[in-house]
Amino acid sequence: MRKLTLISLTILLLSLTLATPIFAEQEDNIETYNSEGVRTDEFSLGDAVYLKGKLTLKNWNYTVYIVKHFYDDGTPLVWKNGTTKLTDIKELVVYSTTVTTDKYGNIPLTNIWDCTIPGYYDIFVDNGNGVYGPNDGLDSFDVKGAGLFVISETYLGPIAMLLACFTAVLLKYRRPLSLRG
Repeated sequence: MRKLTLISLTILLLSLTLATPIFAEQEDNIETYNSEGVRTDEFSLGDAVYLKGKLTLKNWNYTVYIVKHFYDDGTPLVWKNGTTKLTDIKELVVYSTTVTTDKYGNIPLTNIWDCTIPGYYDIFVDNGNGVYGPNDGLDSFDVKGAGLFVISETYLGPIAMLLACFTAVLLKYRRPLSLRG
């Protein structure tokens, strides 16, 4: 009985060891930040979007593309390694700029865009070949499948209007201090 238990435990431990996936650390990693250097994916109109991260190629000029996450028909953009080409998605690109990595492949905190259009966006950092691939960076999948979200200020108008209406009603129907018990 003891021998069977020992064999069973050995098989269990061996199967757990073999079944546990080993993930390599992702070399290419970029994220968005606000002007204070705080990591965020949600911005308001006019906010400055900053980028920071690490990429494979050192001392390299990369082109950063701000890309709409959704086509006009509402279909989301799907990034496929080696097959997503800038020429195929050029109608989704709203802005581009250049960043340079240091001798370690790091991108320091860099202003890449001032939010001008509300919506969902991906950040694609291209090594110059125009195809999403291993030496590129991608910030996607953070907010409803996109890398960042620019909030429309149209929601602030109705909220301010409701607050003003409630304040006016409260002031109109407020009982004077002399009538309070």
